[in-house]
Amino acid sequence: MNRNYWAIRTSRNTPEITNFILKELRIGRLRQGWGYQDDQDLELIQQKWDKGKKLSSTQKEASRHWRMGNGSIDEGYIQKGDWILVPNIPENGRFSICEVTGDYYFSREAHEDYGHIRPVKVLTSEGVVNNHQLVHGDLRRSLRCRSRMWNIYSHRDSLEQIIAAAGKDVNLLSGVTPVERAENLMAPIIEDMRASASKEIADIIFKNIRAESYESVLQTALDRLFQVTVNHTGGSGEQGADLDIVIQNPFKGDDSADWVVPVQVKDYTDTVGEGTAEQLEQAFESRSKEGKQVIAVVLLVTNATASPELEERMCRLSKEHAIPFLYCGPDESRKIIGEGLFLHAIMNRTT
Repeated sequence: MNRNYWAIRTSRNTPEITNFILKELRIGRLRQGWGYQDDQDLELIQQKWDKGKKLSSTQKEASRHWRMGNGSIDEGYIQKGDWILVPNIPENGRFSICEVTGDYYFSREAHEDYGHIRPVKVLTSEGVVNNHQLVHGDLRRSLRCRSRMWNIYSHRDSLEQIIAAAGKDVNLLSGVTPVERAENLMAPIIEDMRASASKEIADIIFKNIRAESYESVLQTALDRLFQVTVNHTGGSGEQGADLDIVIQNPFKGDDSADWVVPVQVKDYTDTVGEGTAEQLEQAFESRSKEGKQVIAVVLLVTNATASPELEERMCRLSKEHAIPFLYCGPDESRKIIGEGLFLHAIMNRTT
């Protein structure tokens, strides 16, 4: 079977939410947040993309997990039969693995949020401890990823071994020592500290780092935060983008290239105009001509906002080239830089 493997991080804001997510998962519904309004239905968002229409601000929040929706494998969507790892469910320090059994749909009947649903079958009834011997080191490190969703195809061997063991009633909860249990209980406290420190780091960086240095700072933050390769391409030969995010293609064959996401960085203080769209299109076309497989193009803005004309043009580019042309505004930029540099500082102190 041509199965793919994903990780989807759900909300753990309160014990009540965690219990709701777990209860729903056990009856076959994997839920994701940023689904607190009916117009955040991914089907409606896809229809807008297809028609080249502008997304609302709330729809943009939900569009980041578009792969959860219904679409073809060639377009990068989750498929029936794929496996999904859900970190920190049923509790901190454990994860669950489930298999997708049905199409995406949207419903807020059971909760005011978490309307995004994918039918699933849970394959690990009580979860798996993060430090189990079958959880390979690379997979364990991947669990630190802060994204809502990421591909873990490269860890398929570990996942297959875990599910094979679950089928033989192997204890997947062993290895939790009292110290490790204490660490799990401390996790929410550490998470609060991380969020606070990341915000302070972003405030300091944006006040003291000159604009021309943002690219290298952002490169470091992205590299640490998302565990991808980030190449600096800015300068006279940038060809429309300052950074290239390179993601290992899990289906890579002899003729397949790794996935590339060009990123154009703008440190404007007012509005980014429609002319920037030409750079974004150049980034797509130049890398495509080089044989690279571009899966998205990102405009990252540190202080300004995108003009309505630019947003409309980016929607048209998404439709014309059949990939997302995405706008990352100041709030998201600050979060990426703050969290990425926080992890970078912590990792440097422990190595």
